[in-house]
Amino acid sequence: MLCELIPKLTNNKIVSLINKFLYSKLYIVLIGVLTLLCNIFSFEIPLFYIVVTLGAIIPFFLCDDYLPVIAPLSMIYVSISWKANNVSLGTSLFGGSKVVHLYILLSLIVLFIFPKVIYDVIRKKERRVKPSLWLGYIILIPCYVLGGIFSGFYDGKTALFGLVNVLSISGCYFIILYAINWKNVKNDYFFWVMMALGLVVSLETIYMFIGNIVWGNIYLYKDYSSMYTGWGMRNNNAAQICICATAPLAIKSKRLNWLYILASIVMIFGCMLTNSRGGAFVTVLMFIVGFVFLFIKSDRKQRIVAVTTITLLFIAFRTFFIVSKDVLLVTFPRLFDPKSITTFLNGRQFNWSDAIQDFKHNVFFGVGFYQCKAYQFFNFSTGFPYSYL
Repeated sequence: MLCELIPKLTNNKIVSLINKFLYSKLYIVLIGVLTLLCNIFSFEIPLFYIVVTLGAIIPFFLCDDYLPVIAPLSMIYVSISWKANNVSLGTSLFGGSKVVHLYILLSLIVLFIFPKVIYDVIRKKERRVKPSLWLGYIILIPCYVLGGIFSGFYDGKTALFGLVNVLSISGCYFIILYAINWKNVKNDYFFWVMMALGLVVSLETIYMFIGNIVWGNIYLYKDYSSMYTGWGMRNNNAAQICICATAPLAIKSKRLNWLYILASIVMIFGCMLTNSRGGAFVTVLMFIVGFVFLFIKSDRKQRIVAVTTITLLFIAFRTFFIVSKDVLLVTFPRLFDPKSITTFLNGRQFNWSDAIQDFKHNVFFGVGFYQCKAYQFFNFSTGFPYSYL
């Protein structure tokens, strides 16, 4: 905003360097490194102030838009450590007197992001874009708010919970839509963000696994079933990695495509360490599909490099499997145990059966958030699930 009010600042060397850094891939890497270190060493509140400064305050004064907020917004969730957020230890990230930091951070975000977004939408025609999926979005709103109506279970708290979901989605969606000049965003920017996010979660998982063997500290998980990173359980890790695993394959590079393939392999390895069978299966499947597309769209030299990389990795894995089969069976007990295939559904078939019964009870609107068996299973006492997040 300052650069628009004081045009001379645009040509200032310091301002230019700040902009160049905040819009660069190095910035994405920095946010990823800070996120990983925070999850290990637990400095969440200082990190939150750093990313709010980098992603919201500095862009307010010196940048054209809020693209620098995308990397922190994508990765900040997985920065939360086991030490900072653990019910068994009685720790809460914003518990007690620390809640004041939550109010300060939210105030800074509102104070610096909303005025600039409103200013840009009013002053710049290119920012007044219509959401590409606006019709589906309009249909989605009543689906949330009216879920369970006419079922006999619908009440005020059901509508409120649906409304909270709508507002949460809307806040993120519209701020991102109108706060960023999408015409100037490079095609591979999001692939870089997703790659950084996937690698961070994978390295968090690998760190916990190695720490369990070397140190045996309670800070780390003692077995796959009790794995907890502070922001989620092992299935959450697997799901996040699954979303990001093929992102590196979409980054175009004439020389470094082998490195991006290796990044995907690291994510697959991290996902397997969670011993989430569904996550590992889908991640490997998506990698195969992504690799096929990469092979089709690459030139001859890139194809040779890609195939050579995969072949060498497969030979290395096969050799390790032959030499150290027992190690793999201990490391991946649910993935390489022949008996585990019989429990692949892990009781989920009963959840699906309950969902079908709820659907039959009220075909068009369902039974709502609070009557479904999945909610009742956890026996929430406050009547508002978000109070447990």
